[in-house]
Amino acid sequence: MTSRVYVDTASLVGVSTPVYVEYDYTNQALAQQYYDYIAVIYNIYNKSANSSGQADPSRFTQDDVDAVVQALAGLKNLAQNGAVLNNTPDTTKQYYLTKSMVTNLDLLLRSFNAAGVADPTQSMTIDDLNRWKDISVLTPEIGDTLQAAANQLEGNKSLQSLLELVYVKTGSDLIGDQLGSLDSALNLTNGILTTLGNIQSLKNQITVYDRGSIPFDYTGRPANPGSASAGDYRGGYTGAASSHFGAPIIPTVPSTLVVYDASRHPIGLTAAGLSAFNKLLLLRQSIQNQIAKVSAQSSTADLQDPQSLYNKLKQVQSDFNSLFARLSTDPNSPIAADSTFTGQQKASALVRWIMDNYNTQTGSNANLGGAAQQNITLAITSAQSLNDSQKEEVRRYLYVFEEYYKSASAMLQAITQIVQKMAQGISK
Repeated sequence: MTSRVYVDTASLVGVSTPVYVEYDYTNQALAQQYYDYIAVIYNIYNKSANSSGQADPSRFTQDDVDAVVQALAGLKNLAQNGAVLNNTPDTTKQYYLTKSMVTNLDLLLRSFNAAGVADPTQSMTIDDLNRWKDISVLTPEIGDTLQAAANQLEGNKSLQSLLELVYVKTGSDLIGDQLGSLDSALNLTNGILTTLGNIQSLKNQITVYDRGSIPFDYTGRPANPGSASAGDYRGGYTGAASSHFGAPIIPTVPSTLVVYDASRHPIGLTAAGLSAFNKLLLLRQSIQNQIAKVSAQSSTADLQDPQSLYNKLKQVQSDFNSLFARLSTDPNSPIAADSTFTGQQKASALVRWIMDNYNTQTGSNANLGGAAQQNITLAITSAQSLNDSQKEEVRRYLYVFEEYYKSASAMLQAITQIVQKMAQGISK
């Protein structure tokens, strides 16, 4: 069963009876055929002209003439007969050009008539084509008509295609941009967590040596707990225990990383220690690079918020500058560690950073023990919190993305049902 899809008729020069037309849009495949024919004529029309602005006769060939005649004949056939397209297994539909397409075609055929070509869809000569081109130099109508016809494909948008090309595409682009930004932010946050995790692993190298047992001779225990010797025994044990446990616990960096002299001063690094030192240099640079990226992605409010990830990372960077360094003549301006340090300077810088002032018992830094570790912990917590928020944002956008497509699908389905009912009404 074949059904014709049209809403009106229009006149076309050289055709005795009005042709069927659509109003604003037609089948996209038919519109593409129309555009392909117009493109052939448009490209030949735009061949270079001579210095006077007229068409150079040598520019047009017989192949050009034949191509124009064939394209015009194809356009006339589309206007008269439309195109039969199979849409469903049991229904064949015959579609027609839009009214504006036929109007532009009519003007185009009349322009060839004005150049002396009786029926340009049948035959013409190279001279005919040159005269037609020369007329276009004197009046813009031919060029305007061709341009308008060439624009018909873009203008041929059905409600379905508007939904597909505008509604869905616009939504996809917007949501895609947001998901792309979130993906970049998530990658950055994950990278920061990895960097902080590696920093924490090096920080965990701090250790406390076992003091061993209390230096006391247990073999002299008296048999009578009430005797004077028993009192001396208890007093001796209490003194030994107080001396053993009363001294402050001072952590240290293990000798697997650092070489110490007899006074436990760092004088160099082992192979593992040198590896840790070089790794810490890279991690310090990573933090610096990540701070710049976080700054670029953060709002002004986040940059000013002391609890933001940006400022937590800045604090970790500050600890690197003050601890992973060697002291200069100015105690307030330590020299940040680099690969040019001597072995002893590298060892001291690594120990200073890992010890984190835990070994400082007096002076202004005595109350700063563990401050760098606390800042690392706060930065990790902040990054984890941001990472969770970003993951939740991704889930939210994916939900919006799904609902958006559901709405487009529902609208397309409703339109299809309306069109089917209209077609059934027309075929009756």
